[in-house]
Formats: sequence, C-alpha cells, structure tokens
Amino acid sequence: MMVRLTQHELSEDPHDVIANRILGYTHGLTGSAVTFAALYLLVHGIVKIVLVAALLRNQAWAYPWMFGFLVLFIGYQLYRLALDPTFWLTALTVFDALMVWLTWREWRRQSADRTVGVRDPAPPAAPPH
Repeated sequence: MMVRLTQHELSEDPHDVIANRILGYTHGLTGSAVTFAALYLLVHGIVKIVLVAALLRNQAWAYPWMFGFLVLFIGYQLYRLALDPTFWLTALTVFDALMVWLTWREWRRQSADRTVGVRDPAPPAAPPH
C-alpha cells in the first residue's frame, strides 16, 4: 500500500527524503506485525477509555486497575523498546508514564479528601432561635 502511495512522488524524484523514509519504515512490516500492532493499540485504547470514564465518574475501584494495566503496558513497551527502539513507541511509553503519575496524584488527592471527610465530619447545624 505504501508503495502505491509513494510511487508517484518517487517517479518524479527518486531521492525524495520523505517518500524514501516512509518506504524504509514500512519495508520490515509483515501482515502479522501490522495485525498485532493494530490489536495492541486497539486494546490499549479501549482499556484506557473504559478506565478513564470510570475515573471521571469518581469510581475508586478504577484507580488500581488503571495502575495495573498501565504498568503492564509500560512493561511490554519497555521490552519492545529494548529490542527495537522507535520514536512512536517511546512517545507512547512516556505518555503512559505521564498517565500513571497523573492517576497516582489524583488517587492520593481523592484518598486525602475521603480521609478528611471521615475524620472531620461537618459540624451539626445550629438550632434556629
């Protein structure tokens, strides 16, 4: 497919840097590698959407699940980066690490708010005079 997309450009300028880079990046991709990458990104996205939706509804159970899944994703991504470092996988890993930090920070804030609410209940309303 990429050959068809770059064919016209390369016929005009066989030394076109961008077209040659695109072909170089896609040259090593096999059908199974593309399928795996697509499924990995699809599962990665669905898990994040479901958990972020739960977090936005303040469902406390979603915090540990978010940590767990993100740590699994990051672990696998670091393994892949050790084998074959790429810009996009590095960017995805950094983004996931940022998500872990933000989730952890929010979970601490939510936990502190719940703890304060338990220790310091609202004072009883004063009786009307």
